[in-house]
Amino acid sequence: MLVILVSLFATLATMFGAYIAWRSRQDTKKATDLAVALDLRLHPLELRLNTLETNARHLEMDLEAAITRALQPVMNQLSELDSKMDILWEVQKQVARDGATTLPHNSEERWLDGS
Repeated sequence: MLVILVSLFATLATMFGAYIAWRSRQDTKKATDLAVALDLRLHPLELRLNTLETNARHLEMDLEAAITRALQPVMNQLSELDSKMDILWEVQKQVARDGATTLPHNSEERWLDGS
């Protein structure tokens, strides 16, 4: 009798284990099917994101090149203005030197007297 009960218990445990394995396989299959379905639905978005990422890598260099091209005329004008201003500064220095040598200087004694 004990042998029959042990056999029956072992058979039930085996059947329960087989059911759990079958159920686990079904859940895994459903999860795999769901993952495939999600991948298929997200694929167009993934392509668009990859395109955006690729464009973003070049965006910084493109922006820098565009800004440099836009500022090039301004830089040229500033360098031209700088060379023109150098001439004016030199003329101003020369006028100051000429004025310093040409204008009469008061003596120190006159400054000290306060007159």
